[in-house]
Amino acid sequence: MRRADSRPRSAASRGGLSRRSMLAGLCACGASPSQATSGSGPLIAAAASWRPALEEIVRLYEAAGGQRVRVSFGATGNLVRQIEAGAPFEVFLAADEASVDRIEAAGFTEGPGRVLARGEIVLAVAKASPLALDNDLAGLRAAVKAGGIRRLVIANPDLAPYGRAAREALQKVGLWDPLQARLALAENIAQAAQFVGSGAADAGFIAKSSAVSAELRDVLRWTPVRDDWYQPINQRMAVLKSASAGGRAFAAFLGRPGARAVLERSGFKVP
Repeated sequence: MRRADSRPRSAASRGGLSRRSMLAGLCACGASPSQATSGSGPLIAAAASWRPALEEIVRLYEAAGGQRVRVSFGATGNLVRQIEAGAPFEVFLAADEASVDRIEAAGFTEGPGRVLARGEIVLAVAKASPLALDNDLAGLRAAVKAGGIRRLVIANPDLAPYGRAAREALQKVGLWDPLQARLALAENIAQAAQFVGSGAADAGFIAKSSAVSAELRDVLRWTPVRDDWYQPINQRMAVLKSASAGGRAFAAFLGRPGARAVLERSGFKVP
């Protein structure tokens, strides 16, 4: 499977998308792999699924007197590559555990880190969509059979754990192969959610944390996907060896009750 660029791409031909210009325009204002503001303060690398919750947590931390924090959001796989290339991150918030294992084995982290939350994938559509939603995906199967799905978006499974989970669920119900010509790959899970919310995709598998966010909760309908259809999406944090005192303080704050409450409100399961 070819790596996604800034547009969602067909998993079959990678060309001739009927809404190419719309998608490209949306990408210009969408979530990008690097959105950290300039200036001083610890730099945090965070998977896109963390964004709604983490932005609120950062506000809480700074309001409580913590040092200003900068965050770079992106697909977990891309952030790993940036860390390996020497990016000056101090804390890594991944959407999986394997990515933290990888950079720990390479000597970048102070130990294995810890799981802060577990994510969930949901099947989402715009509120006006006629697609029937159910966690067994029977409505989606019927729509695919009837030709009612022109474009379904997921995050790129080569880069994003949520994309891998979506692929596993589609394979479980026998829809991965039938959907190849209609499957679009977003660069990360936040971008996938934007395409569903904008109507650029008829449906999509996105993070529950995106579906319940203030930005999208009033424009989407969604249903959880059975969690036994995909590997657990354990979102692990690791402190990098280059972390400053400010970075370590923020990492500690992420485990405190206030931050945990934000994660729970934001659609995560908190161990």
